[in-house]
Amino acid sequence: MADLLTNAQLVLADRVVTGSIRLDGAQIAAVEPEATLAVPGEDLEGDFLLPGLIDLHTDNIERHFRPRPRVTWPFPIGSVLTHDWELLGAGITTVVDSLALGDYDGDGARAAMLDGAISSLKAARDAGLLKAEHYLHLRCELADPGVLEFARGRLADPTVRLISLMDHTPGQRQWRNLDIYREYYRKKHARVWNDEEFAAHLEVCRNNQQTHTPRSRDAILAEAALHGLPLASHDDTTVEDVDQSHTYGVGICEFPTTLEAAQRAHDHGMKNVMGAPNVVLGKSHSGNVSAIELAHAGLVDIL
Repeated sequence: MADLLTNAQLVLADRVVTGSIRLDGAQIAAVEPEATLAVPGEDLEGDFLLPGLIDLHTDNIERHFRPRPRVTWPFPIGSVLTHDWELLGAGITTVVDSLALGDYDGDGARAAMLDGAISSLKAARDAGLLKAEHYLHLRCELADPGVLEFARGRLADPTVRLISLMDHTPGQRQWRNLDIYREYYRKKHARVWNDEEFAAHLEVCRNNQQTHTPRSRDAILAEAALHGLPLASHDDTTVEDVDQSHTYGVGICEFPTTLEAAQRAHDHGMKNVMGAPNVVLGKSHSGNVSAIELAHAGLVDIL
């Protein structure tokens, strides 16, 4: 790469300017707010030049391990490397790969891929094959009967940088609207229930929530505190949800589903995270508050 990148739209902290970047090896030596086309360098022809993005929450790696419903890709390292290259194509140079501890949708796919994803990321990193920096965001599905077994020993992994507390029990939080929940699983996971089967599914989910969530939450909170790991809540919907998260020491409110929850998190000094797909779609895929609406209200800290 040339020591001078010129004629670029430079994305700075507070504005975009046309200018040049001088490099000293791998370091930025100077930002010059002019094109300097007369000086030899690499002409970026007006393209945007911006810092590498950091992604705190992506499920993209799962898509490569499970490219179709009930289909598992047979080459784990290939899945990891394809994921890594896609991140670079999106301008992401540091990623906290989100992996679920637990399997709220019940088909076992996420649990089955967990060890393969973690071990393949480590193998690719050790071999120098990864182009982006990869860390782990462990998403703890509190209502899952096996979540504590999944969590055992994994929270001590030095690449773990974030823990989120999730409860995807249908009928609340992300899935307040049961019709949307049912249709989502029909389209994405090829899960089709008749009314009797769906009622039985809901009963199992709600029983699991009552039985497992309090115990799992307390154990994971204690383990996270032991390792000094930051905490995120997931899909807080009511003011009470946010207040509860705040009492647990949660500092990040991931995907609040209502304006009221986002405002309460902001009032507590928590950071609101919204999903970029929500912005691209112009709405939440699960029928919740629009990220654009929260952004206009000044309530989005991280996208």
